Amino acid sequence: MINWNVLTDKDRQNFANYEYQNKIKIGQKVDITGHSNIGTVVDKFNNSITGSQAYAVSNSPKGTPNNKIKNIAILYKGSSGEKNKWDTYADWGENDIPAGIEVLLHAGVATPQMDVSALELKNILKKYPNAKISVYGHSLGSMDAQFALAALRPDQLDRIKDAYMYEGPNIYSLLNPFQKGTLQLLEKRNHHINNYVDPLDAIALGYFEDGKSVGRVSVVASKWSGNPILQHMWGGYVFDKNGKLKISHVIEPSISIVGDVANVFAKGLLEVSNQAISLKDAGLIALANKIASEMEDSMEAVVKSCNKAIDDCQTQWRNVYNAANDVGSDMSESEIKAALSAVGCTKHSIVTEPSEQYHKKSDQAKKLVTKFQEISKKLKENSETLKQADHKAGGIFN
Repeated sequence: MINWNVLTDKDRQNFANYEYQNKIKIGQKVDITGHSNIGTVVDKFNNSITGSQAYAVSNSPKGTPNNKIKNIAILYKGSSGEKNKWDTYADWGENDIPAGIEVLLHAGVATPQMDVSALELKNILKKYPNAKISVYGHSLGSMDAQFALAALRPDQLDRIKDAYMYEGPNIYSLLNPFQKGTLQLLEKRNHHINNYVDPLDAIALGYFEDGKSVGRVSVVASKWSGNPILQHMWGGYVFDKNGKLKISHVIEPSISIVGDVANVFAKGLLEVSNQAISLKDAGLIALANKIASEMEDSMEAVVKSCNKAIDDCQTQWRNVYNAANDVGSDMSESEIKAALSAVGCTKHSIVTEPSEQYHKKSDQAKKLVTKFQEISKKLKENSETLKQADHKAGGIFN
């Protein structure tokens, strides 16, 4: 099988595109344009609840024991098409749309699919203990790949060989301080975390405002394909005769927004072992303060957004009802509501159900702030070990 180190930019784009093949099976040979059999599918993930789909490919000979496999590529699949209605809803309704809004608001939290994708990468690291990992993803798959990298433990980062992420929204604003610190460590150790963005693709949101991102952002010198969907599917990419992608400019990683937290990681104040996590006093105080302030600010914005969304639901119902009333001015209130109900427009569907979900999100944000405050208090109280606090925080940070 081919050595993945010799793959060109075009080859890697084709490798990422392989995730869209129909009915990928374990044991299947991976062929891409220009190369036959660059690997074998050794694992697949398909979470029907969140819509997460990913595949693991090895370039070791078929049948190689897991502990002997040297290279694994995990391919995070982008949004599903219309063939599978549930996957389409799970991808767009539960992941793409919320994440896109959250990127624009700079006040979101990770979607369920991102959390599942992070677990998938950790499972791959565990199942193939001696393999170096390459991470690929396009569109929603890029978002999953970005989050999965940020959700790793510091002691897992040396296992990441490289990453190639294409045309996904910038999820940096969805990360908590620990995840941003993890990226700081990853990007100091590994200069092959690549994030490709076509400025003519409307899906690739959030990269040009403050320069904060997951990985090294290469802005593609793209051409307009004439079709926004084709543009999103690499249709504007231009490669030279040697398969090198034409790049307009590069935005190098910048993690300064996390301030003291990033410095805690970068300067080695945080030491991870299987037994405990210890911090020097100065780093501990900086970390504790940053956790409290950043989480309170972020979750306050989430609560405000939820409250506004609830108000908007009420406004939408009033507008719908008033418009119907104008059309059916000779109808009674009950007749108008019955007519609206016949086409699925009820106060319950427009106001009650969405409001209940927004209330839940708001409550979750408030609880998360409380948990972070508790953890922050623990960090300040114990400058020698974070073992107990780390145990309590595990459910939040992993």
